[in-house]
Amino acid sequence: MMMLVLPLLALLAGSTTKAAPLAVTTYPAGVVYTHPLDDQRGVRSLVLQNAAVINNAAGAVTLDAVTIELLRAGEVVDRRTLGPKDIERAAKGGNALQASGQMALYGFQFGGVLGAPAAPLSGTATLQHGQGLLITQQVFAFHGVRDELRITTSGTADGKPVHEVRSVTIVTAPSHISYRFPLAGTWFVGAGASLHTAHRWAVPEEYALDIFRLGEGGRSFQGSGGATKDYLAYGARVMAAAPGKVVAVADSIGEDSTLFRMPNETAAAYIERIIAQQDKVMAGGAAQAAGNFVVIEHGNGEYSHYAHLRPGSVRVRPGAVVEAGQMLAELGTSGMSTEPHLHFQVCNGPDPVTCAGIPVKFSNVTLPLADFPRSVQSGDFVEAN
Repeated sequence: MMMLVLPLLALLAGSTTKAAPLAVTTYPAGVVYTHPLDDQRGVRSLVLQNAAVINNAAGAVTLDAVTIELLRAGEVVDRRTLGPKDIERAAKGGNALQASGQMALYGFQFGGVLGAPAAPLSGTATLQHGQGLLITQQVFAFHGVRDELRITTSGTADGKPVHEVRSVTIVTAPSHISYRFPLAGTWFVGAGASLHTAHRWAVPEEYALDIFRLGEGGRSFQGSGGATKDYLAYGARVMAAAPGKVVAVADSIGEDSTLFRMPNETAAAYIERIIAQQDKVMAGGAAQAAGNFVVIEHGNGEYSHYAHLRPGSVRVRPGAVVEAGQMLAELGTSGMSTEPHLHFQVCNGPDPVTCAGIPVKFSNVTLPLADFPRSVQSGDFVEAN
């Protein structure tokens, strides 16, 4: 498990151009992807991770509404309006999050949505000059295709109405590159892009897979599960998912079996312990969470990431050109890993943390328990040839 960015579009202003009273930004910026909920019925999901409204006016602006619309060929198909009570609730939550320091600790989740330096978040619907409102994780589910997301904000300043509009492209197609599953044989996807697992709610790993091997009784280990050697996945060959050039490698980060769930430890106690440990790791730098990793550039702005690798097992170095199926390293449990597994993701950048996830469709997998061919979801068994 790895709890882990597109830069904001620049606002270019000439010497005679007056800035709009409100600025609307999103993170990730530019595009937002959808992911299948049900391929057979054409049902898809979309998560708007972050949207911010920042007051550039000289005086205060009171927000009345934030409307989020999904469009198809210029026609509004879905609409959600956040009214005064919703805005107040979002303002209080964002202000508290920023004040707690968690927003800075997990900065990869928010990117530059609040600008640089980050705008202070108001605790109410009234934004003073330079203050912002943060709206997070707005979820939509729909049939068919949507191609544009539009955010419209409205409010009043000095008794006069003000509003601003921001549009973002919705991308339905998965990655441009054809990928192969990075492990051979039969595997279990413990966490994917489904909405009920943690990945979908984190920008870098929104479409990532945590891949495990299960054995008798549905367990991932033999014996007590207290040592790395107990786990069925440990040491498996991790392979390049597509041709490309290696651009980043880490190979010397150790493994910590104290992150494993201990015998007789309750789920609640374990989660509390892991969250506390994760905060400590993040305080030392978010990149530590990935442990040992390999990053491969494939072109078209796509990078595949392979994380939590066994220390000392990485066989490639930056600059190496690799082919699909070429061995990269061995599966391990380095970094912020709760047991041996492979964390695999495709992103728009080489940094495992400060990137935004891209959905992947694999060319060589079957889902033995699925009723029909479909996208990989959390909880699936995967057979890779």
